[in-house]
Amino acid sequence: MSTCEHGRVSATRLLTLDDVPVLAELLRVNRDFLAPWDLIRSDNYFTADGRRAVIGDALARHDQGSALPHVILDDSGRVAGRITLNGIVRGPFQSCSLGYWVSAADNGRGLATAAVRDITGVAFEELGLHRIQAETLLHNVASQRVLERNGFVRFGMAPAYLNIAGKWQDHIMYQVVKAGCHRGTSMRNRDRAAGHRRGDPDSPDSRRSERLDLGSGSRYWQHGRRTRTSRARVRVRVRVTRSRRDRMIAQCGAKPGAVEDYPFGDDVAVFKIAGKMFALVSLGLPPGSISLKCDPDVAVELRAQYPAITAGYHLSKRHWITITLDGSVPDDELAGLIDASYELVMKGLTRAERNNLSTR
Repeated sequence: MSTCEHGRVSATRLLTLDDVPVLAELLRVNRDFLAPWDLIRSDNYFTADGRRAVIGDALARHDQGSALPHVILDDSGRVAGRITLNGIVRGPFQSCSLGYWVSAADNGRGLATAAVRDITGVAFEELGLHRIQAETLLHNVASQRVLERNGFVRFGMAPAYLNIAGKWQDHIMYQVVKAGCHRGTSMRNRDRAAGHRRGDPDSPDSRRSERLDLGSGSRYWQHGRRTRTSRARVRVRVRVTRSRRDRMIAQCGAKPGAVEDYPFGDDVAVFKIAGKMFALVSLGLPPGSISLKCDPDVAVELRAQYPAITAGYHLSKRHWITITLDGSVPDDELAGLIDASYELVMKGLTRAERNNLSTR
């Protein structure tokens, strides 16, 4: 990490031609990992010459004021990926689009969240922009969580928006506006309230594409406005799965004293009371899963009854269970298991810890 002129620790820095060798090697090593999130590339794209041409173009657009190309850094200052504000438009719009990618070895360490937070601050505080837009593929739940933790809200869905991995794919649209302006309410948060890798930063989708024609006046489709039957079926199935996971997250977060944390990276939401875990929710591809503390005897019965319930994943096999959120375990059963996990952890707290929770 580096420190910027304003004194804050930075998770990113400006791209330079000196980054050509390391980025060429990162892209070579991560070619297969990043392929599902990018357009189809030629072999030359992954060479040093290909990187030099791309970086030269990015820096030229930076000089013109239409882009801000950065590299993502880990704690030691090593380059771990790319992030760019692209398509910067001034005048009454004062907007841009956001894209990034992080290497496979550095996924799940919180680097993406830190990088988005850092460059968003630069956009609003230093560049004086008003709005940032981003897009994700429908199944890219991890990137959607990264955006939402940085204040982005979901405002629509664009069908067949970008050609990713050789086919035109739908994208969910996100935006964030500068603090103090109207931010709106995300679709995901409205669902909760009701009760319930890659794109090169110089091209489409890097878990969210930065190739947006911001001046085109493109039309966006909101939920419920789909008309093509085959697409509608896919849309409903994905949304139902997410809604179940969101309900579980909402219930865990509503527990007295519960804190949502990400000690294992962006892909797992961990819920704690007094620093002790009672639930872990995976945020990767649907359907997702939730791990809960459970009485050992009850756990044996549950595993025998539901194939979707297994011994705790990377947890104590005796005291934890992991539940795949595929719909085979009824929601009321899931809610009861969350309650039971919370109570088991509560019983293990000292009186002082419980009293401290009650006074918060």
